[in-house]
Amino acid sequence: MASNISHVFRNPLAVMKGYLQLIDKSNGSEQQTKYLKTISAQVNKIEHITAEFAALAEPHLGAQKEVNVTQLFENVKNHMEPQALAKSITISVETEHDTCTIICDEVKMKQVFINLVKNAIEAMDQGHITLEAKEAAPHYFNLSVSDNGPGIPDHIFNQLGQPFLTTKPNGAGLGLLICKKIAEAHGGQLMVDSEVGKGTKVTVSLLKSETVERG
Repeated sequence: MASNISHVFRNPLAVMKGYLQLIDKSNGSEQQTKYLKTISAQVNKIEHITAEFAALAEPHLGAQKEVNVTQLFENVKNHMEPQALAKSITISVETEHDTCTIICDEVKMKQVFINLVKNAIEAMDQGHITLEAKEAAPHYFNLSVSDNGPGIPDHIFNQLGQPFLTTKPNGAGLGLLICKKIAEAHGGQLMVDSEVGKGTKVTVSLLKSETVERG
């Protein structure tokens, strides 16, 4: 149902954005321009939430292949580092060995870790984020994103996983749910550990590639 609702919203949103762009190019007063920018920002927000609804409703996996975890993490780091450095946040990658691999939809899995790193950046004013991969007995890798930020207060932590739970002014509260859905679609699970004043760690536990291949 959520995917149908998302589809219904997309066409009128596209029309609204088109006309807003046309109006923005016309000569208007300074006040009119300000109003148009506000409307445009809200349309973009609705569009973003609509896309998240679609992803939450149907986290369809594309072609799956063997993916090197170190390279996956390096790609995520390169993608998010400019945003992190703007807030004096550093990102590091730590893997037990460079040959650990998983079978996954690489695009979807990259999006999971981009979302998790983005969440960490938005929760911090400065600090450090670590992308880490460790073997977990007997057939799993634990892939985690940890930070030394403020941590998650108990009253929020106890509600994690509920839709629309967010502390961000422009958030929809669906990002972590989408990450969880994608992890589960790969036969894995997502776990969160946090301590106020010390930081947060989100772990995605996934089967090693050789385990998947053996079926």
